[in-house]
Amino acid sequence: MGVWPAARLLTQYLLSRSLKDLKVVELGAGAGLPGIAAARHGANVVLTELPWILPLTGYNVQANIPEHVAQPHLATLRWGSADDAAALRAKYGCPDLVIGADVAYRDDEIQLLFTTIKQLCAREVILSVVKREDIASDFCKAVANFNWHPEVLGFEKNICIFRLCPTAHNTGGA
Repeated sequence: MGVWPAARLLTQYLLSRSLKDLKVVELGAGAGLPGIAAARHGANVVLTELPWILPLTGYNVQANIPEHVAQPHLATLRWGSADDAAALRAKYGCPDLVIGADVAYRDDEIQLLFTTIKQLCAREVILSVVKREDIASDFCKAVANFNWHPEVLGFEKNICIFRLCPTAHNTGGA
């Protein structure tokens, strides 16, 4: 598995802030670079992925987490699956922070992505989004439809890092 530029940029941003003791869930972890970096900097991390990709994520964790660092947990999370989100919350609690790199890849998955984020009930969400075709506008429409307030934290080339927080009248999760 390769590491996408959006994962590198998200990792750089995460390492610029305090992560100690935060409960962090990485969506669509793939190689898991942002989540692994968060774990190495004191966060309690759950890396999520599709069931058939999760073993590859696990290999990367084994190769990149020293023995003295708390190992990230691995969990299946299919976007849009209320059962998967409920199982994750039951086992690990609601995360303080949900992260994801290049997770808005196809417009038909954006609704499922945001449904899953809402089901996780996080207080804060940080996503790196690659601008491709209409994805950026579809992403922004979905943010508005879910009543979240977006803040741009950084931009490099065609990658934007967004912080999403619930608006005052949206208390059901980020």
